[in-house]
Amino acid sequence: MADGASLEARLCSEQYGSGAARGCCAAVDGSLQWEAWGWRWWGFSGAFTAKPEGPDGGGEGAPATASAPLSRLLALFLPQGFPDSVSPDYLPYQLWDSVQAFASSLSGSLATHAVLLGLGVGDAKASVSAATATWLVKDSTGMLGRIIFAWWKGSKLDCNAKHWRLFADILNDVAMFLEIMAPVYPICFTMIVCISNLAKCIVSVAGGATRAALTMHQARRNNMADVSAKDSSQETLVNLAGLLVSLLMLPLVSGCPSFSLGCFFLFTALHIYANYRAVRALVIETLNEGRLWLVLKHFLQRGEVLGPTSANRMEPLWTGFWPSVSLSLGVPLHRLISSVSELQQLVEGHQEPYLLRWNQSQNQVQVVLSQMAGPETVLRAATHGLVLGALRRDGPLPRELEELRNRVQAGLAKESWVIVRETHHVLDKLFPKFLKGLQDAGWKTEKHQLEVDEWRATWLLSPEKKFLGTAWQVGQDLTGSDCQSDGVDLRQRQVKRRETRAFLLPLLPHSHLTTAGSPPPLIVRLSPALAVWLMVSNTVGLRHKSPRGMWPLPS
Repeated sequence: MADGASLEARLCSEQYGSGAARGCCAAVDGSLQWEAWGWRWWGFSGAFTAKPEGPDGGGEGAPATASAPLSRLLALFLPQGFPDSVSPDYLPYQLWDSVQAFASSLSGSLATHAVLLGLGVGDAKASVSAATATWLVKDSTGMLGRIIFAWWKGSKLDCNAKHWRLFADILNDVAMFLEIMAPVYPICFTMIVCISNLAKCIVSVAGGATRAALTMHQARRNNMADVSAKDSSQETLVNLAGLLVSLLMLPLVSGCPSFSLGCFFLFTALHIYANYRAVRALVIETLNEGRLWLVLKHFLQRGEVLGPTSANRMEPLWTGFWPSVSLSLGVPLHRLISSVSELQQLVEGHQEPYLLRWNQSQNQVQVVLSQMAGPETVLRAATHGLVLGALRRDGPLPRELEELRNRVQAGLAKESWVIVRETHHVLDKLFPKFLKGLQDAGWKTEKHQLEVDEWRATWLLSPEKKFLGTAWQVGQDLTGSDCQSDGVDLRQRQVKRRETRAFLLPLLPHSHLTTAGSPPPLIVRLSPALAVWLMVSNTVGLRHKSPRGMWPLPS
């Protein structure tokens, strides 16, 4: 009864972050009586006694004294609101990342010791100017490499952050190994340290860019700056510990090169293992090409959609740079067509805002995206390309795709565009189920990490191998051609044409063209080249009467 009375008398409550809430009730003298703190952190829970606050704010207002030092220490190195303000994989990733940073710090000390030895530190015969020149050449080589690598691979780092993160740390170990071996070959010392510094600058670009991508994934409350700052604090603390250990280690290994090399290999093995565990701990909820292929393959074989945890655990980290299907999204339209007939063939059967060409011999899929293509369209286009790639692989498939694969493997379908058109119909049934399964499983489909180029195109959709009827009227109204004598007064026709031109010309790239009796109206875009062709053809010789909405594209 007493507990019930106290609950009924509770006026308010408060909690800090994910800590346990404490209530407040009215005391006899009219002051507020706060309950003792219960503190929960990292799954640990326990009760601590604390004096209630007075009305003036005095007393023990923070969590209990026993947890205050720990909470203050953690506040130095963890984002505010941890663990709710970061992703669930934050803690395991940061722990393994700290281990690899510590091992890398020790290996770096050995490499720096070797480079200074090769430059002549401690040697009375060494030239200061020669050492300075070597250092400048080394730095300038690295700067050029940093610029070139950022231009070459900068756009790919977001798509495969895990792979490039692992690649950067392995390349860093290779660079430090070259620095350790450089003094052994004094003739090639300058060239070796230049190559080593070039590799280190590539590491700085790849590592920094992927770290930014992972920070975006880990930050859940628009707190990227806080997460990044605390990660820097953690790395600084680990490097400080590594420096202290290095001060004790270097006097032991300086006189024994073989022992120094053995320690380097030990630290390198620990560094690579910790990096692998750190990257493997990540659970990214957005789809790149590798994760999309894993989820799609499982869906085609079993009818189920893998969740982010399972797919990330299965994602290949060492072979992720070489996918089985060459998928290119956002390619320029001029790369795929060179004639009107090729455009007709490419457009036929495409009712989605993308065009797709499949090269069976090279297993290469190229996708042209429309201006209207959003994340869901890009996801469908990528799924379409991977489905085509699955037709050349073994494994169970749905019945419709199994029939297509039999035709492809038997060589009956020599024309790739026929298979592309038929897979469009299959995807009309499969993709909505697949998309809903992705959303139900916890994937974020409103964004993606697929590699998409910036090219976009406009074209006239033709689901029935015919250009849509309004195009004929647009051509006549724009060119003023009198293909039909309908008895309308010439002056009225001229006024009508002027009004049509004034209205349609600003809207021509976004014309809404439909066919009579067709399903819901299709929004299509008329490219400038096709607009010119329409006007020229109307003027020069295509003045025969043709049913509107039934005008075939000339071959």
